[in-house]
Amino acid sequence: MPIRRPAATGFGIIAKIRSGRELLPDSPAPSSPVADPGKDQPRIVLAVRGTVLFPIRDSLTPLLVSREKSLAALEAAMMADRSVLVVTQREIETEDVEGDDLFTVGTLAAINRILRLPDGTTSVLVEGRTRMHLRHITQTTPHLLARAEPIDPHHDDSDRARAVADAVLGLFEQAVERSAELDKEAYVRALNAATPGELADVVASSLELPYLQAQELLEMEQPIDRLRRVRSMLELELAVLAAQNQIHDRISSRVEDEQHEQILRGQLQAIMDEIAETDAPSRDVRELRTRLEAGRYPESIRARVEKDLIRLADMPTGSPEVNVLRNYIECLLDLPWRRYTRDRIDIGRAQEILNRDHHGLDDVKERILEFLAVRKLTRSRRGPILCLEGPPGVGKSSLGRAIATAMGRKLVRVSLGGVRDEAEIRGHRRTYVGAMPGRIIASLRDAGSANPVFILDEIDKLGVDFRGDPATALLEALDPEQNSEFSDHYVEEPFDLSRVFFITTGNDISDLPAALVDRMEIVKIPGYTDAEKTVIARRHLLPRLLRQHGLEAGQLTVSDGALDRIISTYTREAGVRDLERHLAALCRSAAVQSVEGPAESTSVTLRNLARLLGKPRFEQQLQLSANSVAAANTVFSNAWGGALAPVEINMAQGAGKLSLTGQLDPVLQESVQAARTYWRVHAEDLGTSTEDFDKLDFHVHIPAGAQPKSGASAGMSICVAMHSALTGRPVRADTVLSGEITLQGRVLKTQDVKAKVLAIGRAGLGRFVLPAENCDDLEEVPSQLRKGIDFILVRSVDEVLAAALAR
Repeated sequence: MPIRRPAATGFGIIAKIRSGRELLPDSPAPSSPVADPGKDQPRIVLAVRGTVLFPIRDSLTPLLVSREKSLAALEAAMMADRSVLVVTQREIETEDVEGDDLFTVGTLAAINRILRLPDGTTSVLVEGRTRMHLRHITQTTPHLLARAEPIDPHHDDSDRARAVADAVLGLFEQAVERSAELDKEAYVRALNAATPGELADVVASSLELPYLQAQELLEMEQPIDRLRRVRSMLELELAVLAAQNQIHDRISSRVEDEQHEQILRGQLQAIMDEIAETDAPSRDVRELRTRLEAGRYPESIRARVEKDLIRLADMPTGSPEVNVLRNYIECLLDLPWRRYTRDRIDIGRAQEILNRDHHGLDDVKERILEFLAVRKLTRSRRGPILCLEGPPGVGKSSLGRAIATAMGRKLVRVSLGGVRDEAEIRGHRRTYVGAMPGRIIASLRDAGSANPVFILDEIDKLGVDFRGDPATALLEALDPEQNSEFSDHYVEEPFDLSRVFFITTGNDISDLPAALVDRMEIVKIPGYTDAEKTVIARRHLLPRLLRQHGLEAGQLTVSDGALDRIISTYTREAGVRDLERHLAALCRSAAVQSVEGPAESTSVTLRNLARLLGKPRFEQQLQLSANSVAAANTVFSNAWGGALAPVEINMAQGAGKLSLTGQLDPVLQESVQAARTYWRVHAEDLGTSTEDFDKLDFHVHIPAGAQPKSGASAGMSICVAMHSALTGRPVRADTVLSGEITLQGRVLKTQDVKAKVLAIGRAGLGRFVLPAENCDDLEEVPSQLRKGIDFILVRSVDEVLAAALAR
C-alpha cells in the first residue's frame, strides 16, 4: 500500500496545519517544561480517535479538536502545566468517551500552541514526550482525569539493536526515494534519532498505519521489538511500491497513444490483474477485516465474518456472489451488537417535555411518567412494550418522540401501514435475488444503537395475503421472553431486542391477533374536547403555522367565535389534524394578502369566515331536536372518536317483516333482532297479544345512510325506540343511551365511555343513560368532561325506560 500522510477526517485526527492561522491570545508558546512524568499526580486526558501519538522529541504534531470534553481538557491544561495525556479510543464511533473506551497506553505530550481554523474547529500542536500507562480514570466531567505512570524507555545500545536500526534506516531511505508522498524531512528526523527506540517511533509515525497497528507499536516497550515490527512493515511497503512501478510501466507501454481516461482505466485493470496474480487479499477484504478487528462483536459474529471473509478473498473478481457476500458482511459489521446509549431519566424534565409538546392527555402523561419512574428505580434493562391506541391526530407518534427525548435515547420510526409481506418484518432469505434484512434490523442498523425508542406506527393497518401475516411475525419481536434472540432471515444470527423500548400506535387494535395484543401494555388516548382544541390551536398550531408561512404574529388574527365555528362546523374529528389544515388555509390567505397589498393584518371573524374557508362541511350532529315517538338518541365509538345518531323506527300492519337500513353491521342487526324478540315476549305488557305483534312490520333506520355503523352499544336505544313506537310514549330529546340488552332484560356494559362522553359534550346534551357496570369507567373521565352531563346508571330494561321516556 502507498505511504501517505494521514488526512484530517474527524475529531482528534492528525491534520496538516497550513500557515497563516490565527493564534489564540491565551495560548503562547510554552515557556516552562512539562511537569515531571514520574510524579504520582492526576493527568488531564485528551482522547483522540483514528490516530496514535508517538513520543518524539522536538517534533510537533497537529491534532484537530471539537468535542466539548476535549476542549475542556485543553483549557484545563493551559491553566496548569500545559501537558495532556493523549490516549487513543478503542472505537472511532464512540462520542461520549469513558475509561473502558480508551487503550491503556498513551503519550504524555506538551502543548506548543493552539490555533483556530476557519471551519470553526480547533487545532493543537503537541510534542510527544513519554509513554504512559493509564491506570484508572478518576474524573469524567467536565474532562477526563486519570492516574498514570511512565513506562521505562528501555534504552538499548546493544550491537544487535544497532544492526536492526541500520537495516530499518536503509529500508526507510529506499521508501522515501521511491514514494513521492514521503518528504525528505521524515528521513532527516530518522537520521537524527538519538536511540533505536526513537528511530522506530519516527518511522512508524511517518507511515500510514491503521490505528490498531500503530497502537500495538506504541504498547511495545522493548525497542528491539518495535524495530523488528517496523522493519517488516517497510519490507512490505517496498514490495508494494515495486509492484506499483511494474504496473505503471506495463500500462504506459500499452496505452502510450491513448487518452487520459483510457490510461486510468488501464491502470485499474492492471492493478486488478496484479492482485489476482499474486493471490493477495482484496482491498475490500482488508477494510472489512480492519473493521472486524476494531469493533466489539460477539464471538459468534466474529467467527461468521472471518469464515465469510475467507470465502470472499477466494472468489473470482467478476463473480456475482462477490457483491452479495460483501453486502452481507457489511450488514453484520454495521449492526450495533454491543452499542447502547445510557438512559438519562429525569422525571421532572420528562414531565416538562410532555407538557410542552402536548396539551391535556393528563392520564396518558401520568402513565408514561409511571413507566419512566419504575425504570429509573429498578434500573431494568428490559424494554417495555407500549401500545398507544387512539383516533388520528391526537399525538400518538409525537408522544413516542417525547419519550425518546426524555430518556436521552435515539428514536427509530417504522410505518407498518400497508405492509403485507412477512419478509418486511423478518427479512428475506439470502437465497433470493435482492435479499435484504427486515425493517426492524435495518432500522437498528441505521440508528447505530441497540436500545433506541422504536415506534411501530399504524400497527392496526397491517395486511394479510399469500405472502404471510406480518402481525404474527411481530410476535417474536414484541415478546419480552423471546426477543433477546430475535432471528432475522437475512442476518441468520440472533440479535438482542430486549433493551429496545417498543412503542406501537394504532387507531383500533381490535382486529389484531389476541396473542399480539396480550404482549403489549395498552394505553388508550381519547380525543380532545372543543375547549382543549381551542387551547392547542392558540398555543401550538397557529404559532407554528405562522412561522411556516413566513408571517409575523400580528399579520393574522382569528377571533374566538371564528375559531369555535371552525372546530364545530368545519371539522369533525377527535384530534386536531383537520383543524390544522383549515388554519393553514387561513395562513395562506393572509400570505396572499401580505404579498399583493400593504402589510396589513388579516382578521378572521364570523362574518368573513365563510368567504375564506367556504361553506361549513358539517352541520350539528344528528340528534333529536324535540321529544319524539319511535326515535331515541344513541352514540357510537369509532376510530375517529364518538358520534351521535338517532335510532328511528316505523311500524305498520303487515306480515311481521323486519327491514334494516343505514348500513348496519351484523352486530347491530342482531341488536334489532334481540329488541324485537324481547318485546314480542312481553307483548302483554304493551297492551297487545303475541298474535297481533306478529302481524306488525318494523322498519329500523339509523341515519346518515352513507356512513357505516358498527358496535354493540345501540341495543338500549333500539329497545326504547321500539317501545315508544308500540306505546306512543315520546322519548326525551336531551337523553343519549348506550349499552346492550339481553333477552332477559338485563343491561350489558358498553365500551369507550370517554369517547362517547366527548361526543355528548360536543352535541350539548345533558343526560347520558349507560349500564351500572360502567361506573368505574366514569371515574376515569376527567371532571371537566363530566361537567354539565347527568349520568344515569341502569341495570334493567325497566330502569332504562324510566330514564329515557318523557313523563
